Amino acid sequence: MQLKHASYGDKLIDGPDMEYHGRMHAHEGNDYECHVFLEGRGLFEIDKKRYNIEPGSIFLLRPGEFHSILPGKVSVPLGYYIFIFDPDEGESKDERVTKMLQAPQSRLIKLYSRDHIIVQEIHHLFWQKKMAERIAASAMFSGLLFHWYGASIIEDTVDAKETARNINRMHIDKSIFYLKKHPNKNISVRELAKMQNLSAEHLSRIFTKEMGISPHQYITRLKMEEAIFRLINTDAGLDEIAEALGFSDAFHFSHVFTKTQGISPARYRQNNTPADNHHPQTDEKYAL
Repeated sequence: MQLKHASYGDKLIDGPDMEYHGRMHAHEGNDYECHVFLEGRGLFEIDKKRYNIEPGSIFLLRPGEFHSILPGKVSVPLGYYIFIFDPDEGESKDERVTKMLQAPQSRLIKLYSRDHIIVQEIHHLFWQKKMAERIAASAMFSGLLFHWYGASIIEDTVDAKETARNINRMHIDKSIFYLKKHPNKNISVRELAKMQNLSAEHLSRIFTKEMGISPHQYITRLKMEEAIFRLINTDAGLDEIAEALGFSDAFHFSHVFTKTQGISPARYRQNNTPADNHHPQTDEKYAL
């Protein structure tokens, strides 16, 4: 299988970008397209049938299927990945993928808790210069397709262990939903667990096992993602961003940002925005 394109749309709700992504179109040849929605709400149309877009929705489009996000129906800004691929080309060609994609598929596939981290990594690898990393992106995406749609060719057995795992996923999804909704709150794992009648130890264990990182690390990652967005897309000073994200002060925020991103927030802003957009009086004193 060959991954031919990967892109990410962030906080889309209107404007030229939404008009482009909201155009009705279909792919020719043997190109499939997969939309993976991390956040937002709206409507997705496939061959005149409409489906709800929710956080975690996945839509697989076959060649010739006309599809579109309906621009006027987006109620919450969308954040989503688009992947275009040909299952019969590339180094990762696998006849099982072709067979799987030809089988009838549900339009209601949902993203598993940890999958969004894998999706982000596939997007990152695809845009690297080394061919080996792009081949790795195709192989990883092929694995995700089996993960999502493999039941069409692999016997799907449901037992007590799988049921327990589904319950764990439910708790993790609830935790992630709350954390994304309240990025400015300094909520502890104990408080997060108490909301779901769990022990902090149990939530931390299942979260880390499923996501590959601890709840605390995930909370920090969310805050840093929001911080990066604000640094690039707003003129807010570091004091304001620190307060909005629940940090005690700008020095604490700058320390955490530098530790996780390898660069100070002031330098990050300078490197990624025009020089006249940053705040020399407020930002420079936190530059490391």
